[in-house]
Amino acid sequence: RDAYTVGDVVAVKDVAGVVERMSLFMTQIRNSAGDLITLRNGEITTVINRSKDWSRMDFTVLVDYETDTKQAMILMQDAVKAMQADPVWGAELIGEPDILGIEQFEQDGILLKIRIQTQPGQQFNVTREFRFRLNQGFKTAGIKIPIPQREVRYRTSAQDYPDQSENL
Repeated sequence: RDAYTVGDVVAVKDVAGVVERMSLFMTQIRNSAGDLITLRNGEITTVINRSKDWSRMDFTVLVDYETDTKQAMILMQDAVKAMQADPVWGAELIGEPDILGIEQFEQDGILLKIRIQTQPGQQFNVTREFRFRLNQGFKTAGIKIPIPQREVRYRTSAQDYPDQSENL
């Protein structure tokens, strides 16, 4: 079977986009900025095809450490179920979601992960719609996305810290 064909979403070296045209000697790829990139087929050795047969929404979200993670994961599943029930979005999803749960503990919060198979090349659209629906669900439930915070201290002179002036 062919590695890619016109219409596939591919990555070749540092180029990624939709294959627009193929010939015996060259392949043209249109990137997300609208640039048309022409590659000589003889220079193409490795191709990542992001739309062959099926694609996958691979989604992570960082939630605050105070979050009820079980509730957050239920909301993630609810967002997918709502999409599956939608006549437009349901046609773009394949199978059931795989809620992987807590992926990692980060400095600023807890990283949750979910993934689901999509129709070829639809992972980007599905992810945007999922992100929108999940955001609405999180807002309604009061689940917060952490905002990194830093404390900055500024010392102008030793007089600002009289108990420390001897050590300066």
